[in-house]
Amino acid sequence: MIDVNILDKGMNYKELKKSFVIFIRAFDYFRKDRYMHAFLSQRQEDGSLYLNDETTTIVLNVNGTIGEINEELKGALRYMAGQEPSGAYAETLDAAVKEARINKKWKRDYMSIAIQLLEHEEIGEARGKEIGKEIGKEIGKEIGALATKVSLVRNNKGESTEEQIIKFLRIDQKTFRDISKKIDDNPDMSDWEIAEAILGDNE
Repeated sequence: MIDVNILDKGMNYKELKKSFVIFIRAFDYFRKDRYMHAFLSQRQEDGSLYLNDETTTIVLNVNGTIGEINEELKGALRYMAGQEPSGAYAETLDAAVKEARINKKWKRDYMSIAIQLLEHEEIGEARGKEIGKEIGKEIGKEIGALATKVSLVRNNKGESTEEQIIKFLRIDQKTFRDISKKIDDNPDMSDWEIAEAILGDNE
């Protein structure tokens, strides 16, 4: 029910707030080639009565060419049709879409983190034979956690902003820049080697 959250118990029907039901389509369902159709609740028999419930149903056509709409909405519709963003609203939509794509990619990347951590821990345990197995295991965990972050920074530089990477990995700016610099300065070093080098520099 559309009025569940906008009409409290005991309130009069006339107190319903304005509401809009919006459909966005890639074609004009009514074959008029219009940007927009707006509908009100009207009696079907003769069209002489309106409910006055202040509910408007809007059907938008992203490929429309007919009708008077403001430039912001026109720019947004063109963007949804695949064109470059034009106007503040379209640019806001574009930023939101890019953020969603980045988050989706981050989630895919993060699915491999547990496997990477286990692998790095095994490497740490193997190396720990030289200095004591338990110590090596703890070192492996520490380096492994950082190596995983190195891997994610390496894979997402150029696609994500510094702020986005810092926020998602929950690291500080210094750590991000240390990782980024090591990657740039040593492109042939593995994630593990870069993590070791960073931790070595911080000792």
